[in-house]
Amino acid sequence: MGLRQTQRVEQVRTLVNLIALSGPFTGISVLRILALGIYMALTAWKLLAIWIAVRRSAFTTDHKTEADRDNSLTDSNAAR
Repeated sequence: MGLRQTQRVEQVRTLVNLIALSGPFTGISVLRILALGIYMALTAWKLLAIWIAVRRSAFTTDHKTEADRDNSLTDSNAAR
């Protein structure tokens, strides 16, 4: 049953309480998946797979903000 199908306030409160209880488990799950993925990359593939190297470099490089990207597009268009 979803929130849209509820007919009484008590049903909404029950669903909201369940959603609130699941919050900490979401963060723990994400951290666990990340740790296990890194472990698998280190042990099984020894970082030899190309996609691992590409992904690893994406974590270590500076990311441009959306405003920087817009400015660089504007600058490159103005130079033409």
